[in-house]
Amino acid sequence: LSDKATRIISLVIISALLPLIILLHNRLYPLFYFSLMALVVGITLFDKSGIINRFYISFLVILIPFFIVNGILTGTFIENEVVWYNNDQTTGIRLLTVPLEDIAYGFSLIFINLFFLDIFKKLFKIRYPF
Repeated sequence: LSDKATRIISLVIISALLPLIILLHNRLYPLFYFSLMALVVGITLFDKSGIINRFYISFLVILIPFFIVNGILTGTFIENEVVWYNNDQTTGIRLLTVPLEDIAYGFSLIFINLFFLDIFKKLFKIRYPF
């Protein structure tokens, strides 16, 4: 994605997350993961490496197996879920049976690893064959 498109997407994501963070301040699970995602996306506004430009598209592809596995764990294709969420502590919004917060968790988890990998790669001048 272009830098301009990435900046717009990042600002839209942050703008969507901030009201959720304020509204759900008393629910720990969404508060933590929406805040983490907002922080991560906010940091990328100042990062010049361009990792986020590639990650947004990659994350859309990653969501396919994510929804399959997480969907199974939360009961999409099975009778009783393996992982149970207390709806009093979540937004209650689910895509299939996957809580909205899990998408923020997955995004943050994967992107933070890529971000630090890039930092360490530059810091230690590591070159990968790919």
